[in-house]
Amino acid sequence: MPNFNYIAQNASGETLSGTLEAPDRRSAAQRLARRGLTPVRLTVGDAGSAAKSQVNSAEEINLPASEDHDALHKKRLFGTHKIASSFMEKLYSLLTSGLPAGDAVKLLSQRVTDPALRALCARIWRDLSEGLPLAGAMARFPEVFEATDVRLVEAGEATGTLTPVVKRLLDHYESRESLRAKILASMAYPVFIITLACGVIAFFIFFLMPMLQDMMEKLGGEMNLTTRILVAISQVVIYGAPVFAVVAVSAFFSIKNWRQSDEGLRKTDDWILRLPLIGRIVSNVEASRLCSLVSTLMDNGMNTPDALRMAERAAGNQIERERIAAARKLISDGASFTNAFRRHQVLPQIDLDIVTVGESTGTLPAAFRQLAQSHEKALDAALKRLIVALSSVLLSSAVAIVFLCLLSIVLTIFSVSQSAAQ
Repeated sequence: MPNFNYIAQNASGETLSGTLEAPDRRSAAQRLARRGLTPVRLTVGDAGSAAKSQVNSAEEINLPASEDHDALHKKRLFGTHKIASSFMEKLYSLLTSGLPAGDAVKLLSQRVTDPALRALCARIWRDLSEGLPLAGAMARFPEVFEATDVRLVEAGEATGTLTPVVKRLLDHYESRESLRAKILASMAYPVFIITLACGVIAFFIFFLMPMLQDMMEKLGGEMNLTTRILVAISQVVIYGAPVFAVVAVSAFFSIKNWRQSDEGLRKTDDWILRLPLIGRIVSNVEASRLCSLVSTLMDNGMNTPDALRMAERAAGNQIERERIAAARKLISDGASFTNAFRRHQVLPQIDLDIVTVGESTGTLPAAFRQLAQSHEKALDAALKRLIVALSSVLLSSAVAIVFLCLLSIVLTIFSVSQSAAQ
């Protein structure tokens, strides 16, 4: 009888690992369920190899069958971020019709026509038929589903409220697409102007400037100050751009490798939070995610420590994750949300006033839902400020260089005309 290495969660959300004997994977999943465990990873392995399986299972969990992976990868590459939204939309329609989640996914794997979506549904159904929960099957596709999506589905399965959780995810996707559309619309005009200015600058540097230099040399004239500045700029662009590109690529991969370590991840995430404009955006994203997730989980009947534990796992910034973890421990020891969040700076003071009211009136989920909406609006405003700042800097730089180009042309023509007259 084969051995199965497993990583599973108990009712309190703790992660456990071990080995059990079972005739097949479905039987192994059923035995775990009888123990009150929800399997997250379940792989065939030799006896005594549980530790090795725990190390390698993350690699197995994220490697779908090659044909499925290729279809999903191509879908991702060519710019559609809507595959998760399409899956949830179709799943929600079937769930509201009364179908169980497993039957709904099986039906989708047979009926959908989009190759990437069909590959996704087929692989999720395969995992469901082998005993994995829906959240566990979704976790095997991190290129499609965010960690927050998986945690919400996990909570919905645990509390029997999967349908409203899927509806919440659809609302989240809709707001995200709306925000993306606003950003693209805001950037359209500045990008057009900057592209036009860059084209004019490139024409001057690579075509017109050499002609002016050759003309001045033949006529024996001297280049004016503006022309000399532009010549220096053109030399920096021509010879400095490759060096800058190499340095930028090297720095990118160095930081990426450093972030693989705990120290590097923590320091870079701390730096991100301290950046002007960018830090504000990240803070609002994390606060919105935290409040939205906690309100949804508490509305669905999950207790406070488990809701915060899932919110902690879903946090995208290491510093914010540590703050939530520390606050969760205080709350588990009997502290109020307000005191725990204030002590570890999880939310700003103005938000804590709303949390205090929610705690005192017993409407804490509604308070967190209100905060989530507030931070989504703040995120929208912060993104607009960032776009305006970047657009202003880039446009000002482009206009200044174009002005220098025109001034240089006028002064050069004037100098040439004077030389010809003499």
